[in-house]
Amino acid sequence: MSAGSARPAAESIAAAVLECPLVVRLGGGGVGEPATYLPGRRITGVAVRDETVEVSVVGTVGATAADLDDQVRRAVLPLVGERQLHVAFADIETPAESPPS
Repeated sequence: MSAGSARPAAESIAAAVLECPLVVRLGGGGVGEPATYLPGRRITGVAVRDETVEVSVVGTVGATAADLDDQVRRAVLPLVGERQLHVAFADIETPAESPPS
């Protein structure tokens, strides 16, 4: 997949994930964490590949893994086409713990 075609998909997927009430923020930033690299920047927490999409999320305290997974999948599946979706849970925290954007 070219960087040009990954960009709109990764941006749309990131936006959809961040709209999920149980998601505090996208996960990632560490070695091996999903990211989409674009000219001059990267979208951490979302990796769009030819056959797969990987999403890493930080969930809110009190959210079950099943509820978080379900919410993210419902938001993202319409955007991934025929690709397999892999959702990873990077951490759990309260919204107040999130680092500034």
